[in-house]
Amino acid sequence: MKESFEVAVVGAGPAGSIAALSLARAGVSVVILDKQHFPRDKVCGDVLMPDAIGLLRQLRLWEDVRTRGHFMEFARIFAPDATCVDLAGGFHTIPRTDLDALLVKKAVEAGATLISGAAANDFRATASAAHLGYLENGDRKEIRVRMALLACGAHAKTLGRFGVSPRETPSAIAMRTYYRLRENLDDTRLFFWFERAVLPGYGWIFPLGNGLFNIGVGLFQDAGQTGQNLRQVLNSFLAQCEVPREMIRGGTRLAPFKGAPLRTGLTGAEPSRDRLLVCGESIGATYSMSGEGIGKAMETANIAAEHALAALSSGKMAARDLARYDRDLERRFRELFASYRKGQYWLGRPAVCNLVFGRARTSSWVRSMLEGIIAESRDPTELLSPYGLLKALVLR
Repeated sequence: MKESFEVAVVGAGPAGSIAALSLARAGVSVVILDKQHFPRDKVCGDVLMPDAIGLLRQLRLWEDVRTRGHFMEFARIFAPDATCVDLAGGFHTIPRTDLDALLVKKAVEAGATLISGAAANDFRATASAAHLGYLENGDRKEIRVRMALLACGAHAKTLGRFGVSPRETPSAIAMRTYYRLRENLDDTRLFFWFERAVLPGYGWIFPLGNGLFNIGVGLFQDAGQTGQNLRQVLNSFLAQCEVPREMIRGGTRLAPFKGAPLRTGLTGAEPSRDRLLVCGESIGATYSMSGEGIGKAMETANIAAEHALAALSSGKMAARDLARYDRDLERRFRELFASYRKGQYWLGRPAVCNLVFGRARTSSWVRSMLEGIIAESRDPTELLSPYGLLKALVLR
């Protein structure tokens, strides 16, 4: 294998693979490094929301993904008082083991080189090139590139080694497992619970098809939920909440509980420095209110690839030049992520959850607002704000 490429992408999750795919399709010599071998697991809810599906369509990847997962048109949401409402959307579940393997395969087919089992641990930028150090089977190796894209998720140590992490604590934490449940169980919708035990956060049961379900909980530490044992929270959610308890009755747990940190709210890492762009969950491209991040991870990666192409063409890769990427992210996403952060504040309150989801059963305005928030066609603060909640009380 050659020891120099135009671009190195660190991390072969959805963000890294999409960045590499876009660059390879443009004729760029690109290498992807991932510290694990494929197929490999990743703690996640395994759901593609409308924004992710839209980007996959744009990149001509949707048909390949669609045939490997489970599509649903509705999500059922339970309030703390057990009120529930069905919301229309368009959701696709696919285990990250399958999704990540598929996307990195597509990047390789487009011309990217994959080095798996390679843990990047050093990055040095000079006036003429960048040098990326990594460990492979215990051996220290190095690649020379013109620039790099970092898509390592919420791994604070890796972000620190690349000199882009201003904080080490995550914004949220999540834990999930997999169950095989009885055959007659509803697998036509996603299930969310805003139970008191997990606010500000939620519990979920997501059908993956063929009797397989992803079950978990997420807690938003930025909203004040800290110091809790996540395994105990998940056990309490399944044992004490009536509907989840009934759903798993007679089921078989297929996997151990696994937890993971999340970076949300477009915070957590600097987007650029000399010869380096950062994308995906590494820069906090996960929504505070929902914890959904696959779509925005891929979207920011695609944007990073666009800026990388421009930098390669111009030869301008100093931090001051790549700061255009930072400004582009701010312009496109800052207000949106701030709105979801404000929405998290309100949905973290049981009384607000009861009001909003209760009114969605009788108010077409509230229902359409919630469905718009899911589809990213509405600003969460249109509903989740003092004025929005007042409108929710009176509008039909």
